[in-house]
Amino acid sequence: MTRTGRFLLTLPLFLAVASGCNTSNTPATVSGKITYNGQTVPAGSITFHPGATQSTDKGGLGIYNYSLKEDGTYSGTDLPTGEMVVTIETETANPNPTKSKTALVGGANKGDTAADYQKKMQEMGKAPSGPTNAGPYVKIPPKYAVKATSTLKVTLDKGKNTKDFELTD
Repeated sequence: MTRTGRFLLTLPLFLAVASGCNTSNTPATVSGKITYNGQTVPAGSITFHPGATQSTDKGGLGIYNYSLKEDGTYSGTDLPTGEMVVTIETETANPNPTKSKTALVGGANKGDTAADYQKKMQEMGKAPSGPTNAGPYVKIPPKYAVKATSTLKVTLDKGKNTKDFELTD
């Protein structure tokens, strides 16, 4: 068999392997809108918590936190694919936070305020820097801010995902 013949026989195999490797590393992107009882949630943050068996390109589990925009929308990039628990908090936009107000955001320590939690997340590079109060504060039920009590779940696929969340009492 000639050299060209061997090349032509192995080319389809090479292309299949190369294309498979390329798509397996494609991260997910997600965007959507948050509403509460039909009204826009204009400030706060949304966090995606991957499942225990998922890993990130960084070699471990992580959380993915994104700020809400004044029109209630959010967008995030470079997320892993698969099922995730979603938490949404608005307490970082509360104009009157107090130390006695316990944060109800996923992963916070007891006694931390939402502002404490946000600062810790920013220091770890897990939250956007700067204020998350794009618009006026809207109080939402605390269950949405805690991973253990949130009823919000999504499954992200490779590429673009659109996930809107309608919060209710």
